[in-house]
Amino acid sequence: MDQAIRISEDPFCNYYRGIALYRIGNLEEAEKELLRVKDILKGAMNVSADLGDLYYDKENFEKAIEFYKEALEFDPFDSVILNNLALSYFQNEQIDLAIETIKKAIELNPMEAEYYDNLAMMLYEKGEVEECLKELYKATEIDPTFSKAHADLSLIYYDLEKYEDAEEEIKKAIELEPENAVYHAILSNIYFKLGKYQEAQRETDTILKLIKPDENSKKSN
Repeated sequence: MDQAIRISEDPFCNYYRGIALYRIGNLEEAEKELLRVKDILKGAMNVSADLGDLYYDKENFEKAIEFYKEALEFDPFDSVILNNLALSYFQNEQIDLAIETIKKAIELNPMEAEYYDNLAMMLYEKGEVEECLKELYKATEIDPTFSKAHADLSLIYYDLEKYEDAEEEIKKAIELEPENAVYHAILSNIYFKLGKYQEAQRETDTILKLIKPDENSKKSN
């Protein structure tokens, strides 16, 4: 009995319980466990970073910013935390701070394609379209297999009414991730804009198969 009590009071046990709860989506209980051990484990575990992730998922971006900034005091050279802080600023409509922060992440890890993609979306929000496109192409050069960068390029070209360019980029994304229903939806919209109605319908059919594979297989039997 005493041993069970000691185990339950072990802050590392509480921490890993909090992480387990977070991973299964029980954010409320995970929050309690992580807050309980944050100060106790200071210097041993960067619990603030985990709390930042948790509050980001809860869409409490002000809290996420608070804890990511605290996490950077523990490790100021962690590009992942800087990226997450930048995304929190972006969601909190603090665009200039978001751009400043994501650029720091890129300085620390210039070979992470996702960071350039995130910077591109922030620049686009500010209306800096050409700079946005440059960053997206950097992302595709660094990691040609990063499908999201091609999809985001497609969306930008779609907004610019450059539908042929949009078609080319989303096809690259689909080639990399053929079962992504969102990508097929983008291509369907592009085909519609180009007047390719049969192709648009084909993509819609593909989406239905991807969303409800069991029902479609039953119908074909």
